Amino acid sequence: MESTEPRPDRPLRPDRHPAQYRPGENSERRVQPRRVDDRALQQAASLAECLEYVSDGVIVLDPRLRVVHMTHSARRLLETCKDYLKVQNQYLILAAADNARHLRQFAESVFSADEGCAGGGRIQDTFFIEHPPSEPLTASVFALHPSDPAAARLLLTLHDPRQRRGQNWQCFAQRFGLTPAELRLCMALTEDLCLADYSEQFHISPHTARSQLKRIFEKTGTHRQVQLLRLIFAFVQP
Repeated sequence: MESTEPRPDRPLRPDRHPAQYRPGENSERRVQPRRVDDRALQQAASLAECLEYVSDGVIVLDPRLRVVHMTHSARRLLETCKDYLKVQNQYLILAAADNARHLRQFAESVFSADEGCAGGGRIQDTFFIEHPPSEPLTASVFALHPSDPAAARLLLTLHDPRQRRGQNWQCFAQRFGLTPAELRLCMALTEDLCLADYSEQFHISPHTARSQLKRIFEKTGTHRQVQLLRLIFAFVQP
């Protein structure tokens, strides 16, 4: 009978009796690989974290148009357009019948019942969601095709034109080191306000407005308002 005593080069584990030691067993506990479910959860958490850095609102839907995940940007957008787009009982609800039918038909074309799997139809589509009195939101929907058809999803992005322009203004101010007052003057110039009207609207003296404009010229390397406006529109126009 084979001896149960440990080999000299394999020290005993302190919590185990010699009779419980199996020949050939390593003294160090091996790290077991993570289960598939654990890895999937970790990947989903990483994906959700990455989506938070996307400026547009992102909503992940299952084939029945139930919300699986929603970014903070999407939540903020839904707060501003509750009458046109909302989540009710975990389902995404579109008030406009045309939009609701559009999204449902797209989902049906992707998750083809005849095929029994994702990928039966289109993989991307776009429509508009009314958002009075603001400009309509642009909704783009994409089909996600995992290897498991039961886990197939739709990725819906919501783009607010006002948000993109705001980000462009921030980039413009950071690029040239503009102060909030200087940035405000630049925004006023794009709305066809002259310096006199700008001074009156924001309750500053004409001399202060001219000084701000002079500093803006120096920071941006421009010399006339026409040159400044061309530079602004190169940054700010979507």
